[in-house]
Amino acid sequence: MGSYNCRGLNQTKRNYIATLLPNVNILFLQEHWLSDAQFSTISNIADNLSYTGISGFHNCDILAGRPYGGCAILWKPSLLANVTIVDTDSNCICAVRFCCDAWKIIAINVYMPYEDNNDVNSDEFIHLLALIESIIRNNPDCHILFGGDFNVDLGRDRMHTALFNSFCDDLGISPTAKHAQCTIDYTYNFNTNYFSVIDHFILSGTLFDDCVERVVVSHDVDNTSDHDPISLHLNLAVNNVKLSTRVFTPRVSWVKASVQDYDKYRSVLSYKLHNIDLPYAALLCSDFICYKCDHRNAISLYAEANTDACLSAADSCIARTCHPHKSGRIPGWTEQVIQVAPFREKSLFWHKLWIDLNFFQGVISPDLRSERPGAWTLRP
Repeated sequence: MGSYNCRGLNQTKRNYIATLLPNVNILFLQEHWLSDAQFSTISNIADNLSYTGISGFHNCDILAGRPYGGCAILWKPSLLANVTIVDTDSNCICAVRFCCDAWKIIAINVYMPYEDNNDVNSDEFIHLLALIESIIRNNPDCHILFGGDFNVDLGRDRMHTALFNSFCDDLGISPTAKHAQCTIDYTYNFNTNYFSVIDHFILSGTLFDDCVERVVVSHDVDNTSDHDPISLHLNLAVNNVKLSTRVFTPRVSWVKASVQDYDKYRSVLSYKLHNIDLPYAALLCSDFICYKCDHRNAISLYAEANTDACLSAADSCIARTCHPHKSGRIPGWTEQVIQVAPFREKSLFWHKLWIDLNFFQGVISPDLRSERPGAWTLRP
């Protein structure tokens, strides 16, 4: 598969993308700059091409200057997999599930904001990471493969880099830039004076450990974007990608908390917050456009300390989720249900009728069919 920030989709870019497609089954595009009404342009790139995408702006937006942003995922219909487009509710993320008998993969294409001294970009970066995590957790049966333009160079000591690394560590996923088979030197250049690796693929454990054959970049003369396309070659043999048993991770369960638990949580949290030192120098700074690194770092550390206080207080005061197969629940009638006689009696009646009609053996009486096609239900 491939990933390419094309920075526009004029005829020259479409011709170049057409040269990439024969070498990949799936292609991530970023910054196509298309509106919703212009997506049919993608179908003109090549014959027999399937795609989905999102625009970087809304149709009602009034644009100042050129269009911007946007993501798309292109794939060949010959790919032997069932395809499901995932709604991401974002102008910077698009996702598709590819499933076959041997494997299931959630493919996520992203275009992340660049890092500057603007807090808005950092907030957007964190928000998009949260959206990606939500998509991943909503598809627990899938291997994870996401990529695109992250505007993060792992060799830079920057805040977005730290956030990105922490995000990967928390989810147990790895950027292919750290893989032994990666030979990428740079993916972006600014006027041939500044070079960096800001385009990445990120993989879950099995794909990263057992399936990567090579990760390469193409520095082509006819590429008119300042980003170069990267390619990931995976070996998806059945013995490589078989899903292992899902590991259960206990989490804080607020629904289990009692009034006493909440009171204890408030008390512990208040104590922890009281012991956090305030960054007075940063808070009392009168410069509205302050760019001092020590002030920014002090506020970041203060925010991190507050977050840690909330998490640690919850860990010590609130009950945690338990394994669904070890919950201690015993099937049967509880005292509360037994006391509500109609529910128990009705349930026993329909269960007896089910047994008498041999439903469990697949014998269904025509008189009991619902008029709704595909539905086989009993009529009271």
